[in-house]
Amino acid sequence: VDQARSESRRDLRTASAVRICSRRLGVVGVMDMLEFHRVESPSCSEHRTIAITLPGTNGLWLPFPVEYKRGRPKEHRADEIQLCAQACCLEEMLAVTIDQGALFYGQTRRRMDVIFDPDLRRLTRETAEGIHEMLQTSMTPPPVYGKWCESCSLFEDCQPKLLAKRRSAQEWLQREMERTLS
Repeated sequence: VDQARSESRRDLRTASAVRICSRRLGVVGVMDMLEFHRVESPSCSEHRTIAITLPGTNGLWLPFPVEYKRGRPKEHRADEIQLCAQACCLEEMLAVTIDQGALFYGQTRRRMDVIFDPDLRRLTRETAEGIHEMLQTSMTPPPVYGKWCESCSLFEDCQPKLLAKRRSAQEWLQREMERTLS
């Protein structure tokens, strides 16, 4: 999915390594896989577009983002937020509403459908806003080391084990004063 390719099968079109962006969220990226599923009718209200036409094809096509992950589903919602951000980008780029996508986990070899409900969309917006705030203030949160860190591509840059042990000068001073006074 890292190489830009496209494939066509009867009622399914796929494209991998698709470049996406959203001015509203202020994000750009490359999504793993974008599927287009042929639908007979848009079956939507007059205020929402859920299917589009594709050049050189007949009918209407439903965009469906798919994110591939090496491991297994996680307890937190970061993967879902990433997928929802991709859907938000596509919605803005294609002038369409996307109700769901999927996460494929390599370790379990399972695909998990994700509904882009209002709560997930709010989390996605808040996450993007939080990232922009960190960039503007040049303040990043301290790393929190966990077993997930070992497989992270930023492990060497982040140094979570080293920085997790770091203590503030204020704490050191307090300990030294207590030790001296006791």
